[in-house]
Amino acid sequence: MKTPSSSTGFGLFETILALALGLALTTASVAVFSPASGAASAEQEISRLDHLHDAVTTAYASRQNFSDLAAYTASQQGWLQDGSGNWHSTAWGALSLANANLGGMPADGWQVELDTLPADVCQRIAGAEAGRWTHVYVDGQEVTEAADATKLCTSGTHTLIAQSYGGPRPGYSKQPIFHYADAQCVDARAKGIVNPTYCPSEPQA
Repeated sequence: MKTPSSSTGFGLFETILALALGLALTTASVAVFSPASGAASAEQEISRLDHLHDAVTTAYASRQNFSDLAAYTASQQGWLQDGSGNWHSTAWGALSLANANLGGMPADGWQVELDTLPADVCQRIAGAEAGRWTHVYVDGQEVTEAADATKLCTSGTHTLIAQSYGGPRPGYSKQPIFHYADAQCVDARAKGIVNPTYCPSEPQA
């Protein structure tokens, strides 16, 4: 009887070894690729948000009333480009667009919301967008600088909301766009600056 030679193909040991090696390589590639992929997708969303902010600001500059602004119409107009997802999603969850009351007038501002962002992605996007928008919130807490994003975007997933105020419209009295206790107002009062256009002069009831 002839003894089977290795030239006849893989034996059981070789097959198990090959499968184990393949699994190890797959695991390693996922570990290396995922952070890079997340960073690339985050950069896509940052570019999309920057373009959206500038495009909507320009398109609504003359009327400052965002009552008819929606994700679908913004997409049709080219203001809301595809990022890591399409006009109503990102690589991680939903994207929504809506008008907002920021300065005391109906639909005098607007906001975009990104849901279920991983911590590292949340940090990148919130840190990049803080300062560009009137308000940036992570899970309801305001981000005013990149350091805030690091503190707020910890483990788990997060909801990010970026808001833009269009300004006062004729026929409406000017209302502050910040709250009395917001960091901007606290800092202004400490410096002796009182500007009721942006900060209320006394705590709200």
